Amino acid sequence: MARRKADFTDKIKIRLASRVGWRCCYPMCWRATVGPVLDNDDEVSTLGKAAHIYAAGEKGPRANPHMTHAERAHISNGIWLCDAHADLIDRNPLEFSAKTLLRWKLDAERNAFKVLERLDKFRAPMAETLVAITGRLHFLGVWSAAEEHLYEFTIEQIIGEEEMDLQRLIMEFDREPLWEKYLAIESQGEGRPLDGFSWKINDERKYVVSCRIRSRAPRRSPHSLPMAITLDLDAPDAYKSYGSKGWDATDGRHSWQKSGGKSRFTGEKNIFNTLTLSKD
Repeated sequence: MARRKADFTDKIKIRLASRVGWRCCYPMCWRATVGPVLDNDDEVSTLGKAAHIYAAGEKGPRANPHMTHAERAHISNGIWLCDAHADLIDRNPLEFSAKTLLRWKLDAERNAFKVLERLDKFRAPMAETLVAITGRLHFLGVWSAAEEHLYEFTIEQIIGEEEMDLQRLIMEFDREPLWEKYLAIESQGEGRPLDGFSWKINDERKYVVSCRIRSRAPRRSPHSLPMAITLDLDAPDAYKSYGSKGWDATDGRHSWQKSGGKSRFTGEKNIFNTLTLSKD
């Protein structure tokens, strides 16, 4: 097969692999990707790939049409992964954003550097990300695993609660309204519908939460949404705006109305303690 302009050179592939100790950058994989061919002293076996963070072409996984061929083929656009995870991220480009892959790469390079300096016996600390499970559990966590329909995090710090009864939260999950069954990940930049979750305690006595997720919902432009929205009145500093001459709402704990451009909007508090705005 002829080499494409945006393909990595062999030199860049070797450099990408070497910068992470020839180990997979996928969180908690860290699998060795090179070793000997036992019946041939002159051969090595490589089970890894230099994957593109932004696609090599204009229509590939995580494509960025504004990049040049040289930028796509640059080492900064590559990440070293084992064969299985290289295929996984490209089969599911919406699940694994470019921002997420860049973070994995940086974490893996930091791990390799710490191991090289013998500053950490096993692995360097992974970068934390903000995670929300329903509206009741928020924490700083580290990716432990990521599969097509399963995300797993190690909890480093729970936010807003000194102690969280995870078992009670799991038992009450089925009673949560549908719109509260979600998982939001800051580093991923998205929210996902949540089927359920479970927890365990690892060898370091930390909580590990496994989240069963659904496929990503189709994205819609906010301009295609109806002109009726609902604000949570429990949010003390709620603020919404629409258009250059649209409406705005701040801390609307009482019924109110406000004109915006040629349209007039009224707010009415309902039994669910929300404020619904509708166009007159």
